[in-house]
Amino acid sequence: VKHAEASRARVSTSAADGTVHVRVEDNGRGPQDVVGDVDLGPEPAHLGLRLLADTVTDAGGTLALLPGTTSGSVLTASFPMTRLAAVNQGVDRR
Repeated sequence: VKHAEASRARVSTSAADGTVHVRVEDNGRGPQDVVGDVDLGPEPAHLGLRLLADTVTDAGGTLALLPGTTSGSVLTASFPMTRLAAVNQGVDRR
């Protein structure tokens, strides 16, 4: 919300076919130079997104950042339920 200059953010979750989906939408400036699957490479920019992408990947998930329909950003993450259950129990079952 801070860097995006958003005044609102909405978080929604759903689960289907063994996958948990998390969606975060805001009404801020929108993505400036990162769109699609979040793979930021070795550059030091976007530290927050990089840390989030690493955390999601470590949990076996995927992360994507897209522009909102009218403004802002939509950040989506998807995780396999089996991997989340293993992480939650402290067991790594990659």
